[in-house]
Parts: sequence; structure tokens; C-alpha cells
Amino acid sequence: MRKTIAIVLAAGAGTRMKSAILPKVLHPICWKPMISYILDTIRSTGIKKIVVVTGHKAELVKKFLGDGSNNAIKTVKQKKMLGTADAVNCTRRVLKDFKGDLLVLYGDMPLITPDCITNILRKHQNTQAAATLLTAMSKNPTGFGRIVRDDNGRVIRIVEENDASIYEKVIEEINVGAYCFDAESLFGAIKKVRPNNKKSEYYLTDTISYLSRKGKRIESILTTNMDEAFGVSSRKDLVRAQEIIRKRTLDRFIEKGVTIVDPQTTYIDDRVRISQDTVIHPFTIIEAGVSIGKRCSIGPFCRIEGKTRIADDVKVGNFAHIINSRVKKNSKEAAG
Repeated sequence: MRKTIAIVLAAGAGTRMKSAILPKVLHPICWKPMISYILDTIRSTGIKKIVVVTGHKAELVKKFLGDGSNNAIKTVKQKKMLGTADAVNCTRRVLKDFKGDLLVLYGDMPLITPDCITNILRKHQNTQAAATLLTAMSKNPTGFGRIVRDDNGRVIRIVEENDASIYEKVIEEINVGAYCFDAESLFGAIKKVRPNNKKSEYYLTDTISYLSRKGKRIESILTTNMDEAFGVSSRKDLVRAQEIIRKRTLDRFIEKGVTIVDPQTTYIDDRVRISQDTVIHPFTIIEAGVSIGKRCSIGPFCRIEGKTRIADDVKVGNFAHIINSRVKKNSKEAAG
């Protein structure tokens, strides 16, 4: 596969979050900042280099990401909120010598999966496209850009909802907001983007119409999982994202041989380790850093956190709260 670098757009203020403290991408979902999910997903596909575009409260995002000394994550700042094309253009300086593909994602899309990204990359590179984008079908496409195709079914442009005609608004194929571009084609197209829209912003989506007019190949991948199209814009969206991520996490433990008696009342961080044949009873919270052995019984009404290590065959009873402890079989700490 061609060399690929990921660009994560994380500059937005997130005004609908109504927070005076945190930028949108640092709001936690199941204990982890939102942006962590997209970064972890990118890394799981084998992409090693990531450029994050910051803006609102950039110093907080940069502090969370680290100083970039490991060369894995670089940050660039979008000084003025001029739109998504301008945000991507801010990476031009650090990517000026790069020849390859650029995966462009938004930092507020924590539900996109590694398989989805891998499919985008595979389609893009197998077809040698200038751009490949992720789309979905929705009976209620309100809030999304619409995919406009020609009579042969080729993508020719993306029209944002604010700028769509009444005929374009009824299009059910939507732009999810995940792209792979040939780097040279992308930056060439961005130079031609103009803020000719109701928001007077430079839209990244306008690069698609430019590339299409130039006869460049535009490809698409259709996802049938609408969760992957879900972007977090409000506290209400945080709740929905948390429920989906929590269920995904519990499902992974169940598939590995852990019994979750009541998933509706159980909260487990995805960085926890739980071994086979352990039973987690209702109203239990297990946070990052915890390791639980085989054939254990945990809860109900139990909270375990810190660097707690629970050995095999331990029963942690009702109403226990364990922090940074080592618990062996018949330990007093396990009594609850």
C-alpha cells in the first residue's frame, strides 16, 4: 500500500457543547477524550504519522497530544476559522515534501471503525483515485452534505445543506466526512477553492467538484452503519456516543468469554483487562488500568479503579470500592 498520513481536523469551537472549559474534541466519552477514539482507530489501521489541526483552545489539545517529539503526532494551528479546506491547507507546510495519500477525518467522529477506514484506503489505492470518500444512505439526511452524481453514477460534487437546492435536499446519499486524497491532487485543488457559499467559508468538499471537472477519478465507499456517520456536536450527542461505545466495549468482553449479567448497568473502560470465565454483576464500574483474572465474580454495586490487580478465582462482593490494590483469593479487600 502507498504511504499514508492521516490529518485529523480538530479546530472547531464546538459552540453547541456550551463549555467554557474544554474544546469539543477533549470532551470525555467513557473516560477517554473524544479525539482519542479517532486516533486509536487510525493507529489500528497501521498509519503511523498523524497531523492534528487545532484551533479553539489549541494549547489544551496540544498538551493532551504531547509535544510531538516521538514524531508520531504533529499539530498545526488554524489561526482563523475559515473552513475545512483552510484547515487542511494549514498542514501544507509540514507535508510539503510528502508524496502519497492523505486520510482526512474529523476529530468529532469517535464511532468510525478501523474496518471502515481500511476499506476506504483499499478502494482508493486499488483504483488509483484522486479522491475517495465515505458515503451513507439516509431517509432523513438533514444536516449532511449531499452526494451529487452524474448520469453514469460518478460522484461529481458534494453540496452542503445550506447551499443545496430543493431538488438536491431530497438526495438521500450523504457525505459522512471521511476522505482519502492523493496529496498532490488535494493541495492543488485547495488552491482553487473559493468561499462562494452562504457561510463564506473554504469548504473541503469543494475540492471534489474541482477534481471532477479536471477529469480526475473520484471514488466512494458506502457504509451501511449509520453510527459511523455520527458526529458529536452537543452534550446530547455525547450521551448517544457513550452508549454505543459502551456497548461495543462490553460486546468485546463477552466475545472473549466474560459474562456481563446486566449490560445496561455495567460500565467498563476499554483499556481494562478481564480474563475468561469471570462474571461481572450489575451496577459495576471498572476503570482504566484494572486487570482482573480468570473465574472471578465482581459485584454487584462495585467500583474498581487505578492500577488494581485482581488474581484468579477472586470474589469481590457487594458495595466494594477498590483503588490501586492487589487482591488475591480470600483477601479481605475482596469481601466488600
